[in-house]
Amino acid sequence: MTRHLVAALVLAGTTAIAGAAFAQTETVVQEPDRVVVQSTTIIDFSAVDIEGTISEAGGGYVLAPPRASFASMIPVRGNFVPELERSVEDL
Repeated sequence: MTRHLVAALVLAGTTAIAGAAFAQTETVVQEPDRVVVQSTTIIDFSAVDIEGTISEAGGGYVLAPPRASFASMIPVRGNFVPELERSVEDL
């Protein structure tokens, strides 16, 4: 009788543990990593002594190349007298 009672208790215990394990399963949502950057950074140099010399930039000036010039592809006419006379005649 005690064997049946112990077997029943062991069976009930394993069933309860297995049921609890199944109840704890959750769906995990994976999101891409995000980088959080502060909008401003403040550095306080009031307690720091900075020693050194001021040096100017070494090197020369960089000159921009000259702009390219192209000939106009639209011929410019010297006068528009014939068109003006025709437009006056149409009035």
